[in-house]
Amino acid sequence: MKIYVASSWRNNIQPQVVEALRKENHKVYDFKNPRPGDHGFHWSEIDPDWQQWDSAKFKEALNHPIAENGFNSDMKALQECDICVLVLASGRSAHLEAGYAIGAGKPTIIYLQDGEPELMYKMTPFICLSIEEVVKCANSFFKIKPKDILTNNFDQELKGFKVPMVVIYERPIDYPEHYVARLWDTDKPSCIIMVSPTYEELRNKMPKGMINIKRSQIDDERIYETWI
Repeated sequence: MKIYVASSWRNNIQPQVVEALRKENHKVYDFKNPRPGDHGFHWSEIDPDWQQWDSAKFKEALNHPIAENGFNSDMKALQECDICVLVLASGRSAHLEAGYAIGAGKPTIIYLQDGEPELMYKMTPFICLSIEEVVKCANSFFKIKPKDILTNNFDQELKGFKVPMVVIYERPIDYPEHYVARLWDTDKPSCIIMVSPTYEELRNKMPKGMINIKRSQIDDERIYETWI
């Protein structure tokens, strides 16, 4: 699964969380090292005296090419992730990222540390107290079957399909804890799927231009709806 780990530059636990999740074969985005040779965005790249800025200078710097590149890198990974993990203690950026993920219907795990309680963490039920618990929680969302190929964007998978459609299943036998959207070609199911613990997340990712058809009485009882 693609996992976005949101945290603070000063958080020394964040690298341990990234490493633990990667050992489970998850694709983890590390904002401190997003790609080889890239050590992430720093305001000091724009101005060594950035901490002395007033609000007007800060607003101006948000449009600097370096800031734009840093934002686009992090935001692309956040939009494409399957799960977000908020590692405390963290600041404004990480909490904005976690809030975005929750609003987008993505499962969001919060790794708590000692500190001031926060009521709005009730937005997610996935609250963990150790790295082991974070890993276990992330692994619990689903285990992909060998016959299937996981995607995060059906629009990129439609090439070669004559009459593509997507069938959403509610807790099918092979993924009993999840909703599954499977791409079909006419009357033949493909191996391309999306998996989520929530129906809403899958619905928001249906291919552009497709329309919703509710299940009929003759459909399999696990079929939730079809998009064609």
